[in-house]
Amino acid sequence: MCIRDRVSTQSTGLGGSRLGLFPFTLCMCGLHYLFATPRFSSFLRRPLEDLDDDHNSEDASSTILTEEEVSLHATARGDAALLTVILCSVPMMAFFVIQTAPFTTNLSMIIMTWAAMAGIFAMYLLYNPEKHLWFLKPKTDTITGTLQDDPLGIFAVVTKYRDPVMFAGYLLLMEGSIYRLLHSRFQYLFVGLAPPLNGMLLMVVGLLISIIVLMTIRVLRLSELINNRTTLPLLSQSRLIIMLLCIIASVMIAVVTGMPPVFHPLSAIAAATFNAFLMDRKNGSGFMLFVFSSSILLLWWMYRTFSFVIMDLRILADGTVIPSSVMTVTILLYYLLGALAFGFSFNENKRPLAVVLCMLGFKIAFVEHILY
Repeated sequence: MCIRDRVSTQSTGLGGSRLGLFPFTLCMCGLHYLFATPRFSSFLRRPLEDLDDDHNSEDASSTILTEEEVSLHATARGDAALLTVILCSVPMMAFFVIQTAPFTTNLSMIIMTWAAMAGIFAMYLLYNPEKHLWFLKPKTDTITGTLQDDPLGIFAVVTKYRDPVMFAGYLLLMEGSIYRLLHSRFQYLFVGLAPPLNGMLLMVVGLLISIIVLMTIRVLRLSELINNRTTLPLLSQSRLIIMLLCIIASVMIAVVTGMPPVFHPLSAIAAATFNAFLMDRKNGSGFMLFVFSSSILLLWWMYRTFSFVIMDLRILADGTVIPSSVMTVTILLYYLLGALAFGFSFNENKRPLAVVLCMLGFKIAFVEHILY
């Protein structure tokens, strides 16, 4: 409990009442993993099922738990259940209590935050229910043991509906996060569509990105079996699907951010060329097209976000004046050098990479000197 109080204080102090609860929730999940999951004491002998098959019977008989040791492990079930209840209730109550005016705060914000935290709990507890919810599992697989330890069959229901509940928790987490994003100081970035269409489109984009991540992991696993001829067509098909999904997601992001329609093709080109470069690292022309299109998109974003900032920056004891337009071009070169460094990092000849990194370092020093 002392650790929980310290974690709550530190996370709330660093992130504030609006953002501190999510790190606090993750820290609570970590504490639950450390203290509520089944961990055998080093003073106790290992159970029989942890032995390898090649151990002889004499060693196996010496590792059987006694009745006293079994009762010691059985008493931890109640503690684990209590810690799980604390895990699911304390962050939600803490978010409600630390509000300045909890009864006059926007009710939808509280509900969406609770939904996001509930999604985190569902995904964490059901990721490995045999370990995170081990206190619900019967001690033995026999009918008598099941009726004695879990007469309602709760653990069987949990394992049966694990995947759909985890997916529902992921949707809750995404919905709560998008709601908080659209009601934060960054809401001006998503003015392309009126509410709630912008939130719905961001939800679709989040699902597409999740599918892209899962398919990318699948492609990386298939690439290990690239010598097998049966995996080559499947690998190419998966990469093509990933490219199409990236193009669709990039165009949706361009729409929801209010990008002019003339820039939508550039967003699709940037996504397609970047994926093509990841497929073929020797495709230099495609990567340069990605750098060009993404630079134009960055220039548009800086114009929309910082066009109202018209001022001259004075450095060297007011002896040198740097216009804001020069700073804009400098930041754009900042991005160009960083993108080129990423592309050159895959070449066997590291000399161009060293030159670009040196130029990037000088640009960083120049920008930091002007701004600070």
